[in-house]
Amino acid sequence: MNKLAFLLLLIPCIVFGQKKHSLQKPPTYQEALQLQKFDQCLHQDLFTAKQRRTFFPFNTTNSIKIISFNDPKANFNYLPVKYHIIDKTKVREIKTLSNNGIDSLTDILYNIGYTPMKGGLAIADPGGKCYNPRNAILFIDKKGHVSEYIEFCFQCQKIEFSSEKIRKTAYCKQKFDLLRRYFLAQGIKIGTILETR
Repeated sequence: MNKLAFLLLLIPCIVFGQKKHSLQKPPTYQEALQLQKFDQCLHQDLFTAKQRRTFFPFNTTNSIKIISFNDPKANFNYLPVKYHIIDKTKVREIKTLSNNGIDSLTDILYNIGYTPMKGGLAIADPGGKCYNPRNAILFIDKKGHVSEYIEFCFQCQKIEFSSEKIRKTAYCKQKFDLLRRYFLAQGIKIGTILETR
């Protein structure tokens, strides 16, 4: 009898306790226009160069290098770093950044973001399903070891961070093209203009 009474009490809880999820409607024309505006990159002087240099790992590194890598024999490219050591046989291009180069890079990463707008509309990650990185920023410590990295696939518009402690960047519409052009201006061609093996 007690089991039957318990079941009779439990059934309404189960039936009415289910949360109904309504289908999300597609954005209205106005919302779509807002999203297009929001997704456009806007340069704002949020952080000075001095402030950006205090962000991890820029504040703990001895030097910063940007590289390209592309193994023509492999179906997928892997960052040529093993046990914190750069495998220079797999690096195709490498450039050590000057202080001005670092400031320009951090300006793109942290002062260029979404255009501010009222209201919050969710936007999806712009990246594609593919991920075959060919470029990276390497943070080198005093011993010459890679302490952290940021890895890029410009073709797929994806980015990977070696650590959760690295401050993330806003993925506004033109951000990957700005970063790609930055790498290219520093002399890095593979992954930026050269996609062939």
